[in-house]
Amino acid sequence: MKPIYWLVALPVIAFFSGGWLTGVAPTFVLGIPFLLFWNVVWMVLTGLILMLIDRKHPLSPGDAQGGEQ
Repeated sequence: MKPIYWLVALPVIAFFSGGWLTGVAPTFVLGIPFLLFWNVVWMVLTGLILMLIDRKHPLSPGDAQGGEQ
């Protein structure tokens, strides 16, 4: 397995660590509750991580090697 695919584990770890961080983090961030802020940030980061993995995947459409049929 390529090391870039281990990035998929980051959102899962972040999801489960958010509840633990609520006891340590400030109550509100940018005027919204910390847990809501945490989930929204990781929702955006999850999309970016998956886009990065898709771009680095050897068979993504647009590569000269494959993906086109």
